[in-house]
Amino acid sequence: MGSGPLWPTYLTNPVCRENWWWNLIYVNNLESSLKQCMAWCWYLAADMQFYIISPLFLVSLMRWPKFGYSLTAFTIFGSCLASFMITKQFSLLDGLSRFEYYIDDTEQFLNRFWEFFDMIYTKPYTRISSYLVGIVLGHYLYKRRIKKKEAKSSMVKSCAGWIMTAVTMWICFFALYKREESVMENALYNGLKHLLFLAVCPGSSSCASLNKEESKIITYKIHDVKKFEKSIQRSQE
Repeated sequence: MGSGPLWPTYLTNPVCRENWWWNLIYVNNLESSLKQCMAWCWYLAADMQFYIISPLFLVSLMRWPKFGYSLTAFTIFGSCLASFMITKQFSLLDGLSRFEYYIDDTEQFLNRFWEFFDMIYTKPYTRISSYLVGIVLGHYLYKRRIKKKEAKSSMVKSCAGWIMTAVTMWICFFALYKREESVMENALYNGLKHLLFLAVCPGSSSCASLNKEESKIITYKIHDVKKFEKSIQRSQE
């Protein structure tokens, strides 16, 4: 970490000199962003942490489905509750959506945003809910394929799934748009927004349920890259 031909030519961030090992063992998201060498790498740490504990849920779902689903549901509920309680306790923001109310005092907004970033946004216990939703959906699709239950969903069901996805995603993005700041609303939003990742489940399930004709429509290539490249080469000759 301290050698090489270019090492003496510039000053290393003191934070990196002291806390580089946090990134090495993937626990940097447990530290304040001011003490992180590369704050933008918080997701790598969270993803690794989830990957390490994922067998606890995967094995439970495969061997003891009732216990596995109960454990997953309890963990998701605990994650949502943690986000709600932390937001309410410390009067946190819901993210960047409140910036327009702090145009005249951006310093205060940045202070509040980084507080939200450190206490909720990067922490594994507040982010795991959406990860577990993905595991449950994957397990459901896997079991359906093992049982050879090929998707026979109608176009109506597929459309309903995508409509549900669109509506829920709209809620995720615009639920608090142009609304005055409220601690309780922020707490509810922070507690539920990752759970609303469930919005992708109806759409993903609909994609997995498409028949061959519908799959061809979804995966149809409008532009053939190879033909496009050949046409360019011919024009240059």
